[in-house]
Amino acid sequence: MTTPKTVKEVVKIIFDRMTPKEKAYLKSIPQKDTIRFHHSTGRCIRNEFGLWGKNPELLNDCNEVQKEIYPEQYDKCQKLYSTYQEKMESKIHPDDASGLILDEIWRLCQ
Repeated sequence: MTTPKTVKEVVKIIFDRMTPKEKAYLKSIPQKDTIRFHHSTGRCIRNEFGLWGKNPELLNDCNEVQKEIYPEQYDKCQKLYSTYQEKMESKIHPDDASGLILDEIWRLCQ
């Protein structure tokens, strides 16, 4: 498998792996509740797709998607990150990137 470089590619891969039951469950919950998957599915996303520095292209795309689709969240994150930006290799934290991907999977299920 080629390493995906965009949010769209990752979302498609995960969506295609999901069962109809999983898709129906995501459809039934509010978007804000995708946070409950942070330590399970979110961890798998961070590890499998290289969000801990092994896939800077995907991290950059996550940053751009967040900026475009969730501008308030983007602004909030940028203010937070500005305090320790020098230590970060990307403009988005891997935890936020996986949360963004989870939100995009949720949107696709709607």
